[in-house]
Amino acid sequence: MKASWNKVALGDVLQREKQVVKISPNEEYSEVTVRLWGKGVNLRGKKLGAEVGSSSRYKVKSGYFIFSKIDARHGAFGIVPPSLDGAIVTADFPVYSAKEDKIDINFLYWMSKTPSFIDACKIASKGTTNRVRLKESKFEDISVFLPNLSMQKSIVKRIEEVHRKYLLLNSQRQRVLEQANAVLSSAFDEILQSSEWGKMKDVCPIIRREVEHKLDSEYPEIGVRSFGNGTFHKPTLVGSEIETKRLYMVKNGDLLFSQMFSWEGAVAVPSGKDDGRIVSNYFITCSPNEEITNSNFLCYYFLTSEGLEKLSEASSKWGGRNRPLSTKKLEEIEVPLPKIENLKYFIELKNKIQQIKKLSEDSILPLGALMPSILDKAYKGELL
Repeated sequence: MKASWNKVALGDVLQREKQVVKISPNEEYSEVTVRLWGKGVNLRGKKLGAEVGSSSRYKVKSGYFIFSKIDARHGAFGIVPPSLDGAIVTADFPVYSAKEDKIDINFLYWMSKTPSFIDACKIASKGTTNRVRLKESKFEDISVFLPNLSMQKSIVKRIEEVHRKYLLLNSQRQRVLEQANAVLSSAFDEILQSSEWGKMKDVCPIIRREVEHKLDSEYPEIGVRSFGNGTFHKPTLVGSEIETKRLYMVKNGDLLFSQMFSWEGAVAVPSGKDDGRIVSNYFITCSPNEEITNSNFLCYYFLTSEGLEKLSEASSKWGGRNRPLSTKKLEEIEVPLPKIENLKYFIELKNKIQQIKKLSEDSILPLGALMPSILDKAYKGELL
């Protein structure tokens, strides 16, 4: 922190705003919510006054600094955008205007994203575990270091330049990914037109590699995320804690289904360090006949709208989200069987697109990781 920066209490540079609005039953009102970790001040929804549930609320204005008393410890801070000017909030969302001769509100906005600021709010919050609240008086007592206004504006300008570059790079990355996915989808649709069809039990049958567990051994477990988001590693199981649970080994190249959530895309192909991990009987492992099909191709098919519909039809209609997939019905599902040359082409194309995605992700990660460093340097006076 530079010696020229002054230590001040937030209450000395901010003005608490409490503009009361009398709620009219027949008038429509916009309500505000503040997302966690500085992800924005958004519209919660619109309600008629009769639905608001109170005779009065507080009005917010564009440019006000706002936070959630309950979620301040989770970075729920932001600035009210022009689109929410005149919206209403409850007392759980205090709003402040800047004393403009002392602080630039955008300087405070970026400061609120720093770990040190959030830590200060955690310390100032009190309450039970699930209802920790940051009172206005405690918030206003938090001390921060401020440079003069001119330097505040210069620091904000530098931060926003970096942030704009980050957003631009991320936008370009998204376009690359969308184009790559479109190419793969087009190739898949074209291959599908000339494919034959076969039942899962004939081309990718269920295989169970049961593991006999021992009390003194460890068993690394694997899970499958929904919506086609791949596998993940669960905490390692200890044999003495397993009791009567039945375990099955997974091999790279299997087609792995979560029995409860396959209907919502919990389907994946294990690879890399997944090999040899175990699953419980709540997962179904299938092994493709490599001479006629490929697990990556089948996984892609099951994640299309048509494939998901077939998995949904083969799953129980009861149990909320927990809708177990019938192994017998899974075996009867018909899947496309393209010509071998088409299958190889698709897999090669999919691998190349995966490499493009990896390169794209690598390009955005360094700048994403740089933002916290930029903010940290800014609020130590090291950015200029």
